[in-house]
Amino acid sequence: MLGNIPPGASILEPSAGLGRLYLAARDAAPGNPIVAVEQSAECCAELYRMTAADGDFRLIQGDFLACDAGRLGGLFDFIVMNPPFKMGTDIRHIEHARRLLTPGGRLVTLCANGPRQ
Repeated sequence: MLGNIPPGASILEPSAGLGRLYLAARDAAPGNPIVAVEQSAECCAELYRMTAADGDFRLIQGDFLACDAGRLGGLFDFIVMNPPFKMGTDIRHIEHARRLLTPGGRLVTLCANGPRQ
């Protein structure tokens, strides 16, 4: 999911959970700026602990669907996500994420396979 991230590319991880994609992104692109969004207070607490020494990381606690480019700090060159799947929520997250890409940016996501998709 995280191959070919250019050096310096801005990265967004919506619905960051416990940071598994953050860790993979950090390994694939050391030093690139990463913004993550997570709604769960418990997950945010763990993410804050995990990323305390990462000056190129910013965590926003809240609902990703309520975040716009202004709140997130701009548009992103690379978005990687594992959205929630309940009741077609993944599609809403993916469509929202598309609006946050820079021209020529890349969105890589998991998506459920089914009649709604």
